[in-house]
Amino acid sequence: MSAGLHGENGLDPITSLHLIKTFIQPILTYGLEVILPTSSNLLKLEKVQKQLIKRIMSLPICTPDLSIYILSGFLHIEAQIDQKALILFNNICRQDNSNLEKKLAIRQLTVKDQSSNSWFISIKKMIFKYGLPSPLQLLNCAPKKFQWKRTVQIAIYKYWKEAIISSGKSYASLRHLNIDAYNPGKFHHLLDINTTNDPTRETTRLAIKLKLVNGTYILQNKRFRYTENETPICKLCDQGDETLCHFLLDCQILEPIRRKYFHQIDEILISKDNFTTLSSHDKIQIILDCSLHYTGLKGNSENIVKLDAICRQMSYALHIARYRSLDIKRK
Repeated sequence: MSAGLHGENGLDPITSLHLIKTFIQPILTYGLEVILPTSSNLLKLEKVQKQLIKRIMSLPICTPDLSIYILSGFLHIEAQIDQKALILFNNICRQDNSNLEKKLAIRQLTVKDQSSNSWFISIKKMIFKYGLPSPLQLLNCAPKKFQWKRTVQIAIYKYWKEAIISSGKSYASLRHLNIDAYNPGKFHHLLDINTTNDPTRETTRLAIKLKLVNGTYILQNKRFRYTENETPICKLCDQGDETLCHFLLDCQILEPIRRKYFHQIDEILISKDNFTTLSSHDKIQIILDCSLHYTGLKGNSENIVKLDAICRQMSYALHIARYRSLDIKRK
């Protein structure tokens, strides 16, 4: 990867993702609307995109794939190619009736059946997939270029948004992530660190927060399942299993660090419930993704940004204290 696109070591994730969308995605999918790739080739392209996004967000390879789309707002490679192919088909529909490509389109759509490998039959399947007008109707009365682009974008965004949100709710590891906030083309609010005066430091903090939200942060409770001669007991306090709840709320060794940030959270939530009186589940939800718990804050983006910044700092401070206490070398 080029300089500046190494997650914690470079630009903030939103800027890096903008660069990916502007310079890399067009090259990755160049010309594929003409030669529609097979399923196996789509998987290879998808793998490249997923690895790239995970590196930018400093997430491990085991991170659920759906979470990176929810956070980045990116579409699957299949959706990107479908969008370009449907726009190309509209360009053919807008040609004069004497045009060879349009004559070929009418013939293929009239003669060929659904089992055909014809490009136009593949377009026909895409059109039915996204609930768009029939291809013969489009050939007879082609919409204007920009009107069709907008129609295709809305249809594709709606289809993939519903698919990702419905699939994401079956992931237990994503229970603390606001999956309903997924909006194709827009970044999740957790990635917004542009309000800070020190984006480099906030990018490092964000990497820890994202690991906690996605369930890929390694605690003793998880290490115990996959490593011999390990116990789930917290090595800091020896007073219980080191689960996410124990790490964020209960470990007595980390309590002095935690207390300062809890007071700051209370100041923001002063019109709501007192943070210390909430259940453990609600506390964890506010720390990891406050928009999923406090629906009343959704209309107040300023409060969400403030809460995210405080909780991001707290997560990182707890992480650093834990690593220093256990003398764990950073990989």
